[in-house]
Amino acid sequence: MNSIIKDKIIYYQNLKGLNNNQLAKAAGINASTLNTLFSSKSDPTFATLNKICNGLGITLSQFFSTENDAYDLTDWHKELLKIADTLPNEKRSVLLTIIKEIK
Repeated sequence: MNSIIKDKIIYYQNLKGLNNNQLAKAAGINASTLNTLFSSKSDPTFATLNKICNGLGITLSQFFSTENDAYDLTDWHKELLKIADTLPNEKRSVLLTIIKEIK
């Protein structure tokens, strides 16, 4: 697999705290498929990479974005922002503190 794609998958796996078996299950693919991808020099198909991204809870756009790109919000992110926007500033600060603590 292309080392850039592999490194990004591993980055997001570590960020989410998932091992290969957990990621495979979340992605709806066989663990052997994921392990084969990691050990081979071929890249995953678009469909497989999309499943992996879904298992990681990110979009393909987020996967391929760089730090300089605009952040592609998922429906979950949008919902969280809508709720946060309705809160007064002091409660927003509390929400941010809670999120940082559970991270």
